[in-house]
Amino acid sequence: MTTMHHYLYLLHPTRPDMLRSGLSDHEAECISQHTCYLDDLCLAGKVTLFGRTTTNDERVFSMVLVNTGIEDEARRIMQADPVITGGIMRGELFPFRISGMRGMKV
Repeated sequence: MTTMHHYLYLLHPTRPDMLRSGLSDHEAECISQHTCYLDDLCLAGKVTLFGRTTTNDERVFSMVLVNTGIEDEARRIMQADPVITGGIMRGELFPFRISGMRGMKV
């Protein structure tokens, strides 16, 4: 079995009410850039998946699964994310082991 190395980063809004009360123009632009940024990283093979919970309360978070076993590389990807550079979300980085996945023999 091949060991796959990944990092996962979680994103939490810095203004938790933004989803209930509506996005400011700045927040909407950051999220648009964030989606394009992660789409490009997916196409380049650097990101496996990204998405967010469908809750709109204080439990909401987004996640990004980065294809690297190198913490500095994963941290650079996270820190360059437009929602972080734009100050609308804060990120937490974790080493992550995939235990099962479609197409992966365990």
